[in-house]
Amino acid sequence: MNFNTIDVKITEMNYYFNNIEKSKHTNEFEFNYNAFISSARSIILILQDKTGIKFDRKGNITNKGIINGFSEWYINKKSRLDTDELCKYFKENRNSNIHSGKSQIQSSYTIR
Repeated sequence: MNFNTIDVKITEMNYYFNNIEKSKHTNEFEFNYNAFISSARSIILILQDKTGIKFDRKGNITNKGIINGFSEWYINKKSRLDTDELCKYFKENRNSNIHSGKSQIQSSYTIR
């Protein structure tokens, strides 16, 4: 199996992550942050696609995919991520941004 697409997406995610710190204004920060959380989420979706794992709407596996044991490993890791507070934070941020266009980034400034 070829994982080049995932490697490229990881490189993209790191690019946006590194640019968050380099941002010079709030819009730039927000754009880099939103691109980072979106590209990070897409890594999991691409991994599911490449391995052939399929889920129903309730999260139950409907197809275990092409790599023996991978779906079990994946479900174990996913359940751990689902309970991690930082992972939940990023997931909620990404979902809010993608589905409603609302950013969780809040900023303000004063001009004197």
